[in-house]
Amino acid sequence: MYLTSLESISWILGVFGIGYCYLNNPSKLLSYLSAAVYPVYIIHMFVLYLGALLILPLDLHPMLQFIGIAVFTFIVCFLIYEFIFKRVKVLRPLFGLKWKFTRVIQNK
Repeated sequence: MYLTSLESISWILGVFGIGYCYLNNPSKLLSYLSAAVYPVYIIHMFVLYLGALLILPLDLHPMLQFIGIAVFTFIVCFLIYEFIFKRVKVLRPLFGLKWKFTRVIQNK
């Protein structure tokens, strides 16, 4: 029993070490996902409920229903983030994003 616990902890720490070594670099994807975390967190329950309303009445295997709802929630949340929250300036601060100012340059 103790040996199994030690092995499990070793595997977890090994995966963390590999992640720290290879995934600890700044990137565009990491910046995008970091900015998207809070808005997606806010909206995901509504989208999850909508997905459940659409998918659960279908006569599918429960695992397919679960996968369908999860994929639906993921895709719709990021579409809402990308095409609504990032582009509608008034909504940005309501969902934890910074105001996006546009500068008007006047030629003198």
